[in-house]
Amino acid sequence: MDIVRSFKGYEKVIEIADRQFCRTTRRRLVLIASAAVVLLVTIIAVGVATSSGRPPSPTSVSDSIKAVCSVTPYPSSCFSRISSARGSSVTAEIFKLSLTVAVDAVEKVSTLAASFESPANDKQLAAALRDCKELLDSAIDRLNDSMSLMQSAPGEPLLKASKIDDLRTWLSAAVTDQETCLDGFEVTSDELRGKMEAAMVTSTRYTSNSLAIAAGILGITEKLNFPRHRKLLSPVASTAR
Repeated sequence: MDIVRSFKGYEKVIEIADRQFCRTTRRRLVLIASAAVVLLVTIIAVGVATSSGRPPSPTSVSDSIKAVCSVTPYPSSCFSRISSARGSSVTAEIFKLSLTVAVDAVEKVSTLAASFESPANDKQLAAALRDCKELLDSAIDRLNDSMSLMQSAPGEPLLKASKIDDLRTWLSAAVTDQETCLDGFEVTSDELRGKMEAAMVTSTRYTSNSLAIAAGILGITEKLNFPRHRKLLSPVASTAR
């Protein structure tokens, strides 16, 4: 009898967990869909302004960036960093800017890691620094590959399912590379690990934001076939520094 009660109790726990998961999933879908609707309205407004010879207003650009950033895990840092680059109001261009700021942040962490010196007899620290440098280089490569993937040939759709799948894979790997780098400093001093952890907060947030945009907004805009006419693409800042 006790076994039966335990089994029923276990079923109840699973049922509650399933309901919680469904509620969380629904909330995320509603958030992404709402952001996509805002984007659609904004993009149409930008298109009307562009066709009439008027550049998109700062408000339109700001609204587009807010809509895209709303699906990210760190919307405030996403909006403040991307909006400071004064880029385009088009979803794909905002995504490129998110990649640019992520690359910049990871490169700064890589520079910091390279500045540390390990004593000749500290093989664990030397290994951690070496592995971290390789992992951060890998993360930078994956971010740069993602930016290259956003270039399309004439007549080719800017976004398609295969591209979005690749973006998700590469950006997930870029996040993992950074986390693995930090894990390697478990064997080092608390001070050194603390410095790396503090430096990596920004880079992992920006990379996670790019991943969320690729997994959420880009997928939605592709499935709904939102307008992405070339005339709507305004120049993107070459650097987000």
